[in-house]
This record gives sequence, structure tokens and C-alpha cells, in this order.
Amino acid sequence: MAGCRLVFFFLFLQSGVQKFFFPAEHGLLQGTLSKEEYGTAAGLNQMVFSLFNLFGAGMAVIIYKFFGIYGALVVDSISFAISAILIRSGTFSESARMPNGENSIRDINVTNVLKDFKEGFQYIINFRLLLALVAGFFMLGIVNGGFSVMPFYLLKYKLVPNTYEEVSAVFAAVFGLGMLAGAAFASLLVKKLKYYQMLSGGMLISGAIVVVASFSETVWVFILFMTLLGFVLPSVNVAIGGWLPSIVDRKMMGRVQGWISPLMMLSQSITLGIIAVGFPNFLSIESLFG
Repeated sequence: MAGCRLVFFFLFLQSGVQKFFFPAEHGLLQGTLSKEEYGTAAGLNQMVFSLFNLFGAGMAVIIYKFFGIYGALVVDSISFAISAILIRSGTFSESARMPNGENSIRDINVTNVLKDFKEGFQYIINFRLLLALVAGFFMLGIVNGGFSVMPFYLLKYKLVPNTYEEVSAVFAAVFGLGMLAGAAFASLLVKKLKYYQMLSGGMLISGAIVVVASFSETVWVFILFMTLLGFVLPSVNVAIGGWLPSIVDRKMMGRVQGWISPLMMLSQSITLGIIAVGFPNFLSIESLFG
């Protein structure tokens, strides 16, 4: 039991540390690149993410098989350390590294944290476009929460109940390939379209693919639709990754991200809770996708 508590403590700590990365990443981008380069940077970032999404799961399975959960945590810690060293080796201006000026560890207290949250909330409320984007992030959390389990439910309870584990591995691989190809395409598309066109178009097409995929009668038709979905989704991510830093003052990026992440996690948790309680008594496979 003590070992289980330790594992969950490290997972909690890991999740908390990861939340520092996104505002820091956007802040460095804003302090280093021009607004015209944000979209290209988001495209490259999406390609790297898709590449690791494709091979990361397989690597994780191998590491877990040979070294166990503690070995996986050690490898994860080493990867964080290498990432930190590589970022630290870069040359960034002081204004890019500390857009709000120099602070000391004594400035980190409950009063200042609550003050930053309040400033972030006021900034979002007074910025209509940003408010609409934050509302979109809330909805995106609902989609992410549902999509994290829905494909596997469809495979297990409708399409291939006896071999869904093997098919899930195939699904993950082809979905990753679709995302990798889609990331490359989105990197080109971002130079031709405006962010709002990529975002709205990508979400509409993605929604249509998900609804149609729910009526698949064979597993290979379903996997085909999911591959198409993987191809389209990077356009949404690239649009968000390029648009957000181009409209938010870099001094407020951390405060804005401080609201986006909890709202996404909240909506995602609510969705997963509804699915856990409602399926299969009140919710069918098709209704989850719809």
C-alpha cells in the first residue's frame, strides 16, 4: 500500500510540473519569435508531438515490461531532466525568460497566487475574443474526456469484443500516423489560412467524422474514419497554438493559462464522470459519439 501511495504521489507531482510547461513555452515563443512565425512554430511542435504520440506508447510498454512502474518513473524523470538541460542551454533574452520582471521565491505565496488568478480572470473577461477561446477550451475538454474512452468502448462493446485489445494497438498506430501526416499538412496550411478558419473548419470536420464513425459496422471502416480524424485534428491544435500567443500579452500568458488548464481538466473530469455513471444503462455507444 505504501508503494501504491508513492506511485500516485509521483504521478500527481508529475502532472503538476507539466502544467508549468505550456505557459513557459508560449512565453518563450512570444519573446523570441515574431507573430508571423507563431503558426510555423506551432506546426513544428505538433509534428514532434505526433511523432512521440506514434512511438511513445510502444516505448512505454517496453520500458514497463522490463523495468516495471518504478523504472518507468525513473525514465520519465530522466527525460524531464534532459528536456530542462536542453531548454536551459538555449540563449533567451531576459525579457523572454522573465516577462514580468525578476521575482524571488518569497514572492510565491497564497496572496500573490490569488492576485494573479484574479488578474487573469479580469483580463479574460474584458477580452471578448479570448473569452470565446477560453469557452472553446472548456468545450474541448469535454471532447477530450469523451474521446479518451469512446473509441475503445466502441471496439469492445460493438465491433470486436473478443479482440479489442489487439485492434486497439492497431488503432493507436494508425491514428498516430494520421496525426503525423496531418501535422505536416497543417504546417503548410497555416501559411494559407487564418487561424480562425483553420480552427472552425477543423472542429466542424472533426465533429462530422466522429458522428459518422459512430455508425461504423466494421472495424476497418471505423479505423479509416479515425485515421481521417487524426489527420484533421492537428489543424485545430496548430491554430490554437499559433493564435493564443498572438493575441495574449506575454506578461499575462501565465495568468491566462492558469485558467485554461483547470477549466479543461474540470470539463474533462465531468465528462468522464457522466460516462462512468451513465454507460451502458443510460448512454449507448452511438449517443457517446453524438
